[in-house]
Order: sequence, then C-alpha cells, then structure tokens
Amino acid sequence: MVLDVLPIDNRLVRYMEGFNNAWDYYALDDNIERGVNDLRLNFARLLLHELMHANEFFPPNEIETLNQNQTLYEALQSLRSKNISTQLNAVMPLGSSLLFSSLLFSYVWLG
Repeated sequence: MVLDVLPIDNRLVRYMEGFNNAWDYYALDDNIERGVNDLRLNFARLLLHELMHANEFFPPNEIETLNQNQTLYEALQSLRSKNISTQLNAVMPLGSSLLFSSLLFSYVWLG
C-alpha cells in the first residue's frame, strides 16, 4: 500500500494498492449498504492512527518504568513532561493567531 498526498483533494491523503484506491470513499450522507469487508482497511487505518496517539502518551520504552500501583491518570501525569506535544509546546508554543484559527476551522467546520 502506498501513501499518495493530494494537494487539491479535500481528503488530502489517499492510500493506494497498485494504481487503485485501497478502499472506496463513502459520503456520510449516502445510504449505500456496506459490509465489513468494505470498512476493513479504513478501520485498520483509524486504529493505527489512534495507536500513534497512544504512543505519544505512553511511549513503549517508558511503560516498564511506570509504577504498577498508580492509576491510569497518575501514570499519564508522571509521563507528561516526556510527551512529544509537551516538549514541542515548550520549545515552539503555538503563537500564530492564523495557525490557531486554521486549527479551529479544521476541527469545528470540517470536523
């Protein structure tokens, strides 16, 4: 499977198998019937995406250092200073109002 970046397409990215899209695109407001096999690759992409977020909060090399008696929240807090986003924010805080507005637009409007 190959990642193909589309600068004009509103989905921005598509995954390819050979010269074909890896899965079909379905609009949210259509009523086309889909089976499990139609969602398999797209669902796998979503799971991998979410696992990458989990890796940010619980880096694999830090898991063994966690106190087994801590709650999940306490464990998260103990690793907070090691999170990539925390480190990035310390070095390069989000200070651009244009960038912040674009972020809000993409989550609120494009959601």
